[in-house]
Amino acid sequence: MTHQDKVKLVRDNIVLGAVVYKELVGKYYLYVFENGFLEMYFGTDNYMHLTGVGSRVNSKQFYELAKEHKLQEKQIFFSSRFPLRTAIQKTTCLFDLPNFVKEGYFIIQDLITDTAKYPYVITNIDQSILMGLKMEDGTDDIYIPKSFRVNGKIFEKAEKDKIFEINYILSKTDKERKYNTILYKDNTKLEELDKIILDKIDLSILKE
Repeated sequence: MTHQDKVKLVRDNIVLGAVVYKELVGKYYLYVFENGFLEMYFGTDNYMHLTGVGSRVNSKQFYELAKEHKLQEKQIFFSSRFPLRTAIQKTTCLFDLPNFVKEGYFIIQDLITDTAKYPYVITNIDQSILMGLKMEDGTDDIYIPKSFRVNGKIFEKAEKDKIFEINYILSKTDKERKYNTILYKDNTKLEELDKIILDKIDLSILKE
């Protein structure tokens, strides 16, 4: 595969991945783990950070162009900070994003990598993909996806007592006050969760 073929592959992955990402935008997600929790939001200006490319357009415009299939190869670039090889890996994994809101993955707290520190990361079962979360600017309790990494054996870098299995994933739109849709659950009973978590949930879903 030539260099130009690789660039085209990355661009095509970004465009097709934006269609997948669109289904996540505008919703809040509540992750419950060992009676702790975090809330996450996929914003339109977070998508570019997950692709591993540099761009001369701002992050919000980048997503809009990608979503409309109008992002051009000349609008992305690669460098020592944004290696082409890494971008190929990351953009290929964009199609796995929906699994991060509907599968029983793992949450790691206070993870320190070679280049960053994350309050939380979510990683899949085989630890091949992780999504680093950081607090959204101007909020006290909402996290956003800040980095997408293709990186195995991440448990080796984590403290054992800070690795948690996800018990529940719930969602709501940005127009709704409480979480009213269950996307994933294990055997943990919802009604037995801590009150601070239950207060965030529309308990009518227990009757469904």
